[in-house]
Amino acid sequence: MDKNNISMIPVILSKYKDYSADMVDITSKEAAIILHLSARTLEGWRAKRKNLNYNRLPGGITYNLQDVLDYKKSSVVNTVDIAA
Repeated sequence: MDKNNISMIPVILSKYKDYSADMVDITSKEAAIILHLSARTLEGWRAKRKNLNYNRLPGGITYNLQDVLDYKKSSVVNTVDIAA
C-alpha cells in the first residue's frame, strides 16, 4: 500500500458524497485503496470467493461502496486498556 494512496481515500469518498453509499459502485482500485489492500489481494479474494461481494460487468469489476465500508468497519479490532 502506497502512502500516496491513503491520501486518496477522502478524494474517493468525496466523489460520491451526494449519493447513498448503498447505491454507489466503485472500482477495484478504489476498493483496494479504501481497504488498504493491493488490487492483487482483492483479485485473490475474488478467485477464492471470500470476504466481499463484487459485480462482474462488461466494463470490469466493481464493488458496492457500502459493502466495502461495512467490511472495513467489521475489521476493526477494539482494544481495552487493561492497566489498573
